[in-house]
Order: sequence, then C-alpha cells, then structure tokens
Amino acid sequence: MDRMSDVLELVPSLKAKGEAFVLATVVRTVAATAAKAGAKAIIRADGSISEGWIGGGCARGAVLKAAREALADGRARLISVQPPDVLQEHGVAAGEEREGVRFARSTCPSHGTMDIFIEPVLPRPHIVLCGSSPVAVAIADL
Repeated sequence: MDRMSDVLELVPSLKAKGEAFVLATVVRTVAATAAKAGAKAIIRADGSISEGWIGGGCARGAVLKAAREALADGRARLISVQPPDVLQEHGVAAGEEREGVRFARSTCPSHGTMDIFIEPVLPRPHIVLCGSSPVAVAIADL
C-alpha cells in the first residue's frame, strides 16, 4: 500500500470522530522538489502532520500557516511556494495573493516550485432542539 492510500484511508475515521483537519495536496511542481504532484498530507488542528508528506522544511511553514487559516475560516486555498528569484520574475511578493493563489517564499537550495491545495475538512455543525413546537418539528425533519 502506498503513502497516498494511507492518507486517504485516515480521512473517514477523522470525519467520523468530528475532528477538524486539512487535507493538503501537491498539485504541481516545477524543477526539483522533494514532493511531487499528488503527494498528500493530513494536518491536524494542532498543526501536526499526522500522515503523509508534502515536502520538507522549505514549504512546511507556508503550508502550516495556510492550514491554520483554512481551519479558522473554512475556506480552501491554493498556495505557491517559490524561490525568491521566481517570485521576483513574476512580480509578486511572499504573502501576496493574486487570482486566488497565495505566494510564499521557498528557501530550498533546489530552487523548485510547489503549488499546494489546502482543503479544510470541518466537522458538521450540531443543533440541539428543545420542545415540540411545529417549528422544532419542522427543523428536526430537515
């Protein structure tokens, strides 16, 4: 069994427990990178990577920051971790967001680029109904 299968097999149990987490997926790489497209990791609410791998320290800080933000606001995001010269070549700064892509600076000596999709998986909200009024019954039916 490969590592990607391990990551995806953990998702249903985390959802069943009602645990919030992020599924991070490398969607594109350019030049030399440690992780390749398709690599996945589960990032828990405490910031730990509990399963999978999406690269080393060069991308880790940017990914964990985006994961924290995604868990806070519930929105998916795409981050592009690029070496400083590539950011400059494209006319963007680290931390800047353009057309739905947030850019981050990579410090890797390989000078590769990784684009990572950050997908928050949040527990379903629970509602407690008190009483048996027609409104409460209608809401319970929903």
